[in-house]
Amino acid sequence: MNQYQIKYISHNDRIAVCYLHADSFEEVEASVRILQGCKQVISIRMWTREVEDDK
Repeated sequence: MNQYQIKYISHNDRIAVCYLHADSFEEVEASVRILQGCKQVISIRMWTREVEDDK
């Protein structure tokens, strides 16, 4: 199972970030469609330990 970072525009027009665990990118896309308060998806990317360490 992989972790994905999703950036989206929320119902109050602010950029929000959430993290989902899923087995495939298709599963993430399906889950994102039902995010509460999500008006528009900005990006979906796989989130790994290396990404966290780069900051």
